[in-house]
Amino acid sequence: MKEYRCSCGRGPGDDGVEIHSSYSLWGYIKLGLVGITAMPREITFYCSSCRQSFARTSDKKTIAEFSR
Repeated sequence: MKEYRCSCGRGPGDDGVEIHSSYSLWGYIKLGLVGITAMPREITFYCSSCRQSFARTSDKKTIAEFSR
């Protein structure tokens, strides 16, 4: 993934960066009804200080690296 930074200088993996996950319909069903942890289809990085969304990816390797 290209190195993206917010306006205050934080990047993916830094303290103060929130990761928001987006799931498909089937992913939400797995999470809610079955209790299986689903892989997000997309993640977005937000800075908690400047409240800026500075990166979004659907790359499976990057999602696996940042998903918990």
